[in-house]
Amino acid sequence: MTTATLNSYTERGYLGNLAKAAGTFLRALFAMAPVTASVSHGMASQRSIVRDRDSLWKLARDFDTLSPSQAAELRNIAGRD
Repeated sequence: MTTATLNSYTERGYLGNLAKAAGTFLRALFAMAPVTASVSHGMASQRSIVRDRDSLWKLARDFDTLSPSQAAELRNIAGRD
């Protein structure tokens, strides 16, 4: 038989516990999504995709002299949809 114990209790006062409980309650009540999840949709994701592709192209240019096959693979990855 296995027993799992979680010792995550930290020394908090009454107001700290109350604030944590209130925050948890409000997040559950309004079912708020994390900020990163809400930003990942729409124009922000398009900008990040373009920025990532540009950085892959730049990295491929840097690899041209060291490893042409690696540079070709990076260009292939950057060209994918």
